[in-house]
Amino acid sequence: MAPPVQLTPAPSPGTLPPHHNMKIKYILALLFLVFCCLSCKAASGLGLYKAFLQSDLNMNGHALTNGTRISLYNGSGQVIINMWGNESSFRSNAITSGGDVRIWINGTERFRVTDNGEVIATGLGFVGAGVGITTFNADNITTGTLAGGRFPALTGDVTNAAGSLVTGIKAAVALSGAPTTTTASAGDSSTKIATTAYVVGAASYGSYKTIAQASASHTAAVVAGTYFLANGNVAGVTGTGTLYPPVLIHIVGADYPTVNGVAPKLRIRVVLAVNDVAPTGNFTFGLYPVTRPGTSGGTGLDIYTMGTVVSGSNGATFTTPAADSLGTAVSADFALPADGVYVIGVVTTATVAASSHLHMQALLQYHNN
Repeated sequence: MAPPVQLTPAPSPGTLPPHHNMKIKYILALLFLVFCCLSCKAASGLGLYKAFLQSDLNMNGHALTNGTRISLYNGSGQVIINMWGNESSFRSNAITSGGDVRIWINGTERFRVTDNGEVIATGLGFVGAGVGITTFNADNITTGTLAGGRFPALTGDVTNAAGSLVTGIKAAVALSGAPTTTTASAGDSSTKIATTAYVVGAASYGSYKTIAQASASHTAAVVAGTYFLANGNVAGVTGTGTLYPPVLIHIVGADYPTVNGVAPKLRIRVVLAVNDVAPTGNFTFGLYPVTRPGTSGGTGLDIYTMGTVVSGSNGATFTTPAADSLGTAVSADFALPADGVYVIGVVTTATVAASSHLHMQALLQYHNN
């Protein structure tokens, strides 16, 4: 027996078959799309471009508007908007984790904001008032010149007003370490800071100072010998009782310290005057230690015994001084002797000529050199 046959009911009057309905829907959708395009084209003269999408719009190619191309691209986590008319572009990774926002101009990246907030600009400089740029961290300014008006006020030993590079030094600055400055000239009495070099050059320790002065006379017929100089009286003879006191000099090394690494030194400077008659012989001055014997040698007399001349002190020598001469002589520097009592003495080599008379004056001086 043959299977039953399904018969399709005949459409009612005034209706179309289903496949005809589908074709009509396609035609209507196409007409709507054409209408939208024509509407957009008509609105282009007014600069109006609007589109409302209920779902994703997938485009293969480019949307063109007045010769300017706009591209939307969602590849590798990026959204790119290119405006080809001036080759500018905007690209964003911000829609993905760890993305950033970048701006290219003419194919070169000029500006970037990273996902951690870092702003990177690769242009040649900033142009504009910059009114809102007030919270930059100055630690990030690694190159360039900061305008003087941007400087804060200094409040330490060196001070300035905010926004000014004119600095000053506050009163009563306590210096530490080893500050240096230029060395003032000798004799400069200004208020400049004195360096150690200036003090060394200007301090008096380098100059000679007189610590003792002795004078004596020598007259005709006085024999050769070793004599000490007194206080304006005739020279006294070592080991012989004398009425006139010698110039006794007490030397203590601690009174003459080493200064700036320079040890103290002594010298003897002498002036010898001769009357109309030359005395004959030579006269050599030096520094001698002096002691007292157990007995003074008689009533109203004192005896002083001169020891060995201090090494280097006997350099002031007069060789056969001439009549009516006023000679000068000076020894070389010599080291301080041991602590003790000393006198300035003179050694003569001949008896003073008849009618001759001499005046002798000697200075014992010291300095650090």
